[in-house]
Amino acid sequence: MVCGGNDLLLPVFSPGVVAREMDLLFGRLAAPGTTLVAFALANVAAAVPELRGGALEEGVALLNGIVRKAAERHGAALVEMYDHPAVGDRDLCSADLVHVTARGHAVIAATTIRALSREIAAVSESCPQA
Repeated sequence: MVCGGNDLLLPVFSPGVVAREMDLLFGRLAAPGTTLVAFALANVAAAVPELRGGALEEGVALLNGIVRKAAERHGAALVEMYDHPAVGDRDLCSADLVHVTARGHAVIAATTIRALSREIAAVSESCPQA
């Protein structure tokens, strides 16, 4: 689940509405035998100095808090991109600062694999050995 980012671009961002909608989405998708994966968005302002301390950086931080809470409530694996070590690299984002480049996709994919491997390890540890 990568969601909520476009809501930040609306004239009025309603965290309460986004949180309720996210809970509905997560609730419908999280079921026994499934692995729900949620993404905390990258802090684009780390790579674009003009955006630091502005509304977009604050909005992404707020949205990510909503995502983190929803992921915890619904048992989703969380891919944490907000403070990823490469987040300050401008070449992760395309010119529109909304979409990622091929390198950005590669970084997200590698981070997703690490998050899923932690989930697998946690499940393996909780299962009794035969």
